[in-house]
Amino acid sequence: ESMLHLFFECRFAQSCLQELKTWLGWRSVNTLLPSILRGINRARQSKFKKNCYIACVAAAVCKIWNARNKKFWCNEDNEQSILVQETKWLVKNRITC
Repeated sequence: ESMLHLFFECRFAQSCLQELKTWLGWRSVNTLLPSILRGINRARQSKFKKNCYIACVAAAVCKIWNARNKKFWCNEDNEQSILVQETKWLVKNRITC
């Protein structure tokens, strides 16, 4: 399992990312982590919006990594809706604090 597969080549991660992009109104077509980060850096958006996107990607990477570890080590399945909801909470908390 490579970094590229885990973030965001696998279907689970892709669908989580797509739901988060929809939530943010983010129209990026990039689906791989390096491309996403490069796209944020090059985007003609306000610094605040770029920081929101970065916070969302960082939270998603963290939550997906945790979900992968739970599946691998504890054989616990993760629901996409819960992962996305927790990611949204992390982003909101990061932005408002």
